[in-house]
Amino acid sequence: MSTEDLLRRHFGAAAAAVEVTTTPADAIVGHVRWARTVMGLATAAVLIAVIAVTGLMSRNSDELIGPATTITPTTAPIVTETTTTTTRPQDTTTTTVTTAPTPTTSVEAAPTDVAWSEAEAVREVENYLAELAAGAYEQAAWPVENNGGMLDGQASDEMPVEYLQRVCAGGRCAGPYTVSANGPGVIDPVTSQASSTVTVTHAGSGESAALTLATFEGQRMVLGVPPLVVSEGAPGLVERLFGEDVPDRVVVQRFDAFEIWERGQQEWVTNWWSGQVEQIEGNAALVDQAGTGYQRVVAVTDPSSSVETEWGCLMTRGGDVLLLNGCWTGEWAYTDLATGESLATPISFEQGEAESRWFTERAGTVVTGWNDVDGNLVSVEANGVDLEGDDYIGYLKLSVDGTKVAYTDHRDPNSYSHFYSPVVVVKDVATGNEIGRWVLDGPVGGLEFSGDWVVATELTGDIQALSNGDFGQVAVDAINIVTGTVNRVETGTRVFLPS
Repeated sequence: MSTEDLLRRHFGAAAAAVEVTTTPADAIVGHVRWARTVMGLATAAVLIAVIAVTGLMSRNSDELIGPATTITPTTAPIVTETTTTTTRPQDTTTTTVTTAPTPTTSVEAAPTDVAWSEAEAVREVENYLAELAAGAYEQAAWPVENNGGMLDGQASDEMPVEYLQRVCAGGRCAGPYTVSANGPGVIDPVTSQASSTVTVTHAGSGESAALTLATFEGQRMVLGVPPLVVSEGAPGLVERLFGEDVPDRVVVQRFDAFEIWERGQQEWVTNWWSGQVEQIEGNAALVDQAGTGYQRVVAVTDPSSSVETEWGCLMTRGGDVLLLNGCWTGEWAYTDLATGESLATPISFEQGEAESRWFTERAGTVVTGWNDVDGNLVSVEANGVDLEGDDYIGYLKLSVDGTKVAYTDHRDPNSYSHFYSPVVVVKDVATGNEIGRWVLDGPVGGLEFSGDWVVATELTGDIQALSNGDFGQVAVDAINIVTGTVNRVETGTRVFLPS
């Protein structure tokens, strides 16, 4: 089916002839690595004024931005990934690449122009299926409803959410399923919209269905349902990673939504920025607007509450979420997101010949160092305690309580290079003593740290692919720093452990 026919089928005859325009929220697709890029200072007055109005609150605040839909799962969330568990090798104790945004005007495109990779198509559909399996029909239906479209098989007198509730009732969308892409998302030269098909197979019965992933006015949608087979489901991504020992707060990237676990309670919220979020602290999420040179801070529970900012990162102090503009290089501006107050940074910015000053702060603990020409960290310490030793630090993440630090070591013999390393090290901040060291199956593209758990985003281990700029995520590894076990789940979905 051509993209033009697809538009007529799901959005009416007039849709195929519409010239495409997008809003800022619609125009961003994909998921990118939080770049250590030289950017200027954000317009502080605008940032403070908007944040003061929108009130991106700390987690300690009783006020949330916008309503959150709480859903009691009817079945266990879907599992389409493979999990492996290993033990620590010794007892010595957000880069993914985005596709280009949908054009903001109707532009002729070659038939081979690719909007998303096969891996992205699998990730989007897996996350859509996870929403159906959990009974989060509002979130699953939102992209289609937002565009006035219809799902395959939907009656003309019902809404998409009503259709999903009807056909999935009784565990008929519980899965588990396997998902395989039939090709990348290709942009139609006539409509400038993109589409691809993904085959979804029920693991128990073998029944399969081809689901269409398509864009309309820049927004991705899944336009169908999986094989409807009554099933009991299987443990979801969070359970596969953490078992019964789930960290206090877990936020999972889903299809235009977040799956939030807080002290054992599951909640689903619609958020059309979810696919571009690179960092979460409290109720604030840092979104990377691919190809624009800007980032955006949005509320996890209300995507309409947002403000543009230049490149930065989120930190915490005393329960409040702070935004540092110019995080890696450039003059700094430090802002309390709850109050809009400008704060003094713990250290002053300095620019050397090939290095620039760097710091991170979580729960009031400050780690300082220098960002070198390779984008790695040197001279890393906290309150005078050396945290680097003989290592060469790439990614670094403080634990939620600020008592420990996890980082990737690029000097370890198992490291691929100064840029890619599968080695994760955990140290005690107060003493600098090493708690553990783990070698994962592939290079690490990001770290999260809360309680006894370190979560590592694992990239492809294909060095040639990395050299060609393919930083696609292939798995998530959950490291228990007490038991030393590693639970690995093959998935392109991001998992955050925020304050």
